[in-house]
Amino acid sequence: MFCYLLCRWKNLLADSLNAVEVVTFDYQYISQRKPPPKAEKPIEFHSDTVKMTAAKYPHHPLILAGKSMGSRVSCMVAAENRIRASAVVCLGYPLKVC
Repeated sequence: MFCYLLCRWKNLLADSLNAVEVVTFDYQYISQRKPPPKAEKPIEFHSDTVKMTAAKYPHHPLILAGKSMGSRVSCMVAAENRIRASAVVCLGYPLKVC
C-alpha cells in the first residue's frame, strides 16, 4: 500500500508539473528493515542523487519531494548552497526529534 501511494504521488507530480523526469529512491535502511537513522545520515546519499539529476537537466527546475524522513532530508539538502531547488514538497514531515 505504501509503495502504491508514493508511486501515485510520483505520477501526479510528473503529470501536474509536466516533469522531464521524476527520480525515486529508497534509503538503505528501508530495504534492510531497520529503524530510521538520524536525518543527518542519509544526507550525503540524497544530496548526491539530487546533484546527479540536476546536472542531467541543468536548465529545468528542481523540485524535491519526500515522505517522512525523505521530507526532512529534502529540506536539509535544499538548504545546501550547491543545491538550487525551486520547491520542496513534504508529504508527512517528522517534527519529533529522535
